[in-house]
Amino acid sequence: MANNTKEFDFIIVGGGPAGCTIASRLASCSEKPRVLLLEAGKHNDSEDLMVDGQRWATLQQPGMNWGYTTVSQEYCNGRQLDYSRGRGLGGSTAINFGFWTVGCRGDYDRWADLVDDPRFDWVHMQARFKALESFQTEDAEASYGDYVAPRRDDHGQHGPLKVGYAKLWERDIVPMLDIFRDAGFPITRDLNSGNPLGIGPVINSCYQGRRTTATTLLQNSSNNLTTITECSVERLVLEGKRVIGVEAAGARYFASKEVILCAGSLDTPKLLMLSGIGPASQLAKHGIPIICDLSAIGQNLKDHCHVPLAFRRSKESNDRHSFYGEPTASQEALETWRIDGTGSWSIFGCQCVGGWLKSPSVVDSFEFKQLPRAEQEFLNGETVPHYELVSHFPFHMLIPGVSEDFSYVCLVAFLMNPQSRGEVTLQSADPTVPLLFNPRFLSHPYDRRVAIESYRDLLKLSAHPSFSKDTIGDLIRPQGDSDEAILEFWRQFVSSTWHMTGTVKMGRPDDPDAAVDRSFRVRNLEGLRVADMSVVPVLPNSHTQVTAYLVGATCADVLIEDMFHEPLEALLIAKVRNLTLQANQSRQYALRLMFAKIVVGAKDYRSKNCIDTLIVPINAPFPHRIGLLTTMAKENMSVGLLSSPLRCASGLRQLSLPASIPSIHLPLGRCASFSRSMIWICSIMVLSWALQRSTMILSGLISKDS
Repeated sequence: MANNTKEFDFIIVGGGPAGCTIASRLASCSEKPRVLLLEAGKHNDSEDLMVDGQRWATLQQPGMNWGYTTVSQEYCNGRQLDYSRGRGLGGSTAINFGFWTVGCRGDYDRWADLVDDPRFDWVHMQARFKALESFQTEDAEASYGDYVAPRRDDHGQHGPLKVGYAKLWERDIVPMLDIFRDAGFPITRDLNSGNPLGIGPVINSCYQGRRTTATTLLQNSSNNLTTITECSVERLVLEGKRVIGVEAAGARYFASKEVILCAGSLDTPKLLMLSGIGPASQLAKHGIPIICDLSAIGQNLKDHCHVPLAFRRSKESNDRHSFYGEPTASQEALETWRIDGTGSWSIFGCQCVGGWLKSPSVVDSFEFKQLPRAEQEFLNGETVPHYELVSHFPFHMLIPGVSEDFSYVCLVAFLMNPQSRGEVTLQSADPTVPLLFNPRFLSHPYDRRVAIESYRDLLKLSAHPSFSKDTIGDLIRPQGDSDEAILEFWRQFVSSTWHMTGTVKMGRPDDPDAAVDRSFRVRNLEGLRVADMSVVPVLPNSHTQVTAYLVGATCADVLIEDMFHEPLEALLIAKVRNLTLQANQSRQYALRLMFAKIVVGAKDYRSKNCIDTLIVPINAPFPHRIGLLTTMAKENMSVGLLSSPLRCASGLRQLSLPASIPSIHLPLGRCASFSRSMIWICSIMVLSWALQRSTMILSGLISKDS
């Protein structure tokens, strides 16, 4: 909704996945703050923009893409590359290729380590991931069970974002999976388990033939959320070192609490620098008064890149030419789709094969061995890949005319964990002029080695008899298979994957390359946070829309906790293991592993999701501390609590509490704060049980492991 008020509690700049997530969460919390969401683009609410099979070409729609390009790339034959970003509500979720991939456990655990905060580790991020998605997989499991078998514990079924596999697959999808298997590639039946290593069907941010975008989160929003589109924010409004609002379209909007920038890795740095926040040398060069000298802003740009490998295939191997090659078929299919979301546009281009892989040749290479030891250890992690492969990319929709025969198959190699670092810099103080974007693709020797080895694996796949039997000619490939031939092919054909990350990097207080802290606050300023892919200190081994949603969900947790002291979204949260107590002359007794399920926000959609509690090792001398898990028997929901220095002999127990007792939470990494009376109630109940049990153990009446 929109109104004429220009004073709000929170102002969010940017209506992409992070911005929409934060706006929705803040507006729905119990305090009902006044929230303003500002988006430079349009609503983009035409149903025809949601056609699943046409998602590959949506970025070409007028007004939906900022149309950015890079500066000339030194290591890519001087080419300027497309640097597309979504414009309008939904941000890049409205124009991306719809891959719903969360990445690997190692990415998130590394993130948590880099910023010294467990809320960014895999366990917590997976909990938020599950709360976001409504994973629909029954049809695919029934029809394609040999390659689809996700664990329910790894997915959410009740989140707002409907995602899954295409209901019906093109005829050569399963044969392509068979080819990968026959060629010796590992197979995985769930790319979103936290370990994406292997080849499998790609999960899509689509459902029943329709694209899912971040605008879903704004549906049925409450009247305390105001959304204004076609409103470009030009600068921040500051009083001293405090941000109090924004300037947009000739007006000023004020925030009594905070402004949150969610404009993305390319535009958030611009807005900061135009407001006098950034590298002093750049600001002075363009006559911008310096408010806060932060040299890290605009640096540390990381991005994935990719190249294709395509072959003409026999028309007997697939049905693509009969659809794409008949002009009337496309329009007829669109009319069918408009009725119920079915038909050919819910099949063709709707399901890809892909996955993430390691390369022994990379690990054995000189370039790998020259990396810092910490980087080598990360790349050797059990869930961390070196590259990604994708099959069935319909690139004629992105580059019309590239082939007159639509029976082709296009394979794509993506470079993961690039070591090249770029930057975004000011070229004008005019808000309508974009920054200069320089990702420096292939500038690092390691990246060039991975480019060569990943593509060589694709060439080996294409030469395998199970693949080559249906190949009738080359469409796009290098002139040879030598290192130099492959590398020259990359230089000539490499494209950005549009996963720009890290230009307002999050980090520890002593990290000179960081611009925001682990609570998303911009250094040396008040009232300003950044929450988009620009803050992420690692480039995830995934297609990054899921990570962008998770950034928004995590920032919303932090904001609500900081401002209103309500339970965080995905906390509370863990399996307690390895809890040991020292007792009776250093004799050690291992307490039985207990599991707690928790949910938060009874009035919120997330109340439908039970989240496994976080795995926390606790070692404490006796008598000192116990882990206490409480449950609240209310609407079949419970809240997990690890709390309080209770002096008990031994014990870990679930207590059933009356519904009248208020819910209790553990803000990640900190003990929950609750009333003195509650402490006494819990203390008495646990103490009586624990003392009785410890006496029985020490007397030998029961087993210490029981």
